[in-house]
Amino acid sequence: MSIEKIIGFLRGYVEIYAVGLFTERFLNVCMRREIYLWDIKRRGKHRISACISIRGFKLLRPIAKKTRTSVKITRRHGLPFIFHRYRHRKTAAIGLFLFLAVLWYLSSHIMGISISGNTRIPTEEIERNLKSSGIYYGASVKKIDSEMVKNQMMISLDDLSWIGVSIKGSRAYIEVKERLDTKRLDDTDIPCDIVANRDGTIVLLEVKNGQTMVKVNQFVTKGDLLVSGLMDSEKVGMRYVHSFGEIFAETSYKKSGEYSFDFIEKIYSGKTKNRYTLSLLGKRFSLFNTKKSPFPHYDKEEKFIEYTPPLTFLPSAFVKTESFAEYTPKKRERTQEETIAFAEKELFALLDAEIPKDAEVLDKKITWQEAGERRILVTAEYLCCEDIARQRKIDKIEILDYDKE
Repeated sequence: MSIEKIIGFLRGYVEIYAVGLFTERFLNVCMRREIYLWDIKRRGKHRISACISIRGFKLLRPIAKKTRTSVKITRRHGLPFIFHRYRHRKTAAIGLFLFLAVLWYLSSHIMGISISGNTRIPTEEIERNLKSSGIYYGASVKKIDSEMVKNQMMISLDDLSWIGVSIKGSRAYIEVKERLDTKRLDDTDIPCDIVANRDGTIVLLEVKNGQTMVKVNQFVTKGDLLVSGLMDSEKVGMRYVHSFGEIFAETSYKKSGEYSFDFIEKIYSGKTKNRYTLSLLGKRFSLFNTKKSPFPHYDKEEKFIEYTPPLTFLPSAFVKTESFAEYTPKKRERTQEETIAFAEKELFALLDAEIPKDAEVLDKKITWQEAGERRILVTAEYLCCEDIARQRKIDKIEILDYDKE
């Protein structure tokens, strides 16, 4: 659309049809009197069509009379004619005003927050800190200072190594990167100790820097000082260093549970039901009428899906789907050996999820004892070898205390 048509639409313009023997003279007189016409087209030997503003059309009467030209309006365009047409329809005017107001609000305030990159830090915790930093549903886009938000988020969340804040339209895109290894301090100029992050018996010391405070075969508890960042020598004297190294120890992980010889088996009927909850602008709306459980006995699974509209100023909709699967409970019995085997599988699965990925499993143990009639207490244990070293920064207060001693 040309700029003339846009301006003409705002001010209003009409399409005219001029008929006469002197249409060329008609156009020349309009040009001399600075009456602007556009989209001029010849429709025959003595006929032309053109577009003209409302103000210009009011000045055509003497020109048309002078050149003996008949001028008629064929179409009307622009806001003035629209307002005139609906001048008696107050409801439509109010509706148009409300529509424009809502459109302005949606386009100038945060209507959606998308968070990506987090695995350990819960999304709810990030959203809570974003709200305190100024990014929340309904926040004015103009008042958001991205740099200030980044600084406050880095201060509030220790596990963040980087955060990106991007505002596109009325949607905030938050991308985070978590610290890969919270046990290591990358800056070698920072004085630090090495402490134990778990109970264990020392089996190997590989200290690269710092004063070793423990020996092989020594049992340590979580938080014990393993390597000191305070060193003293005859040549250099007292100084503070950046301690680093690896301290391997034998550690133990245990899980216990009480199990009965009698258990309930779930026999699924194949019947399922879904319930949906809509979340919009932080508010939740249940899309079902009853709060009663759909089945007497069921398993439930939850799934969240974000629906993002194509227009960025419209809010995202989050739909939570709850799937219910009906089953019939049936009492069963198992032997002591079957109960221990079931407990072993379950407890070892829990331990596998708990131990660090770099830990080496040296041995597995299962012990059990009677816990009542037809019940036993089963304990699963992993004996592991792992690096229990964790760096701890020596702050200025600690350094002053050392100096006083």
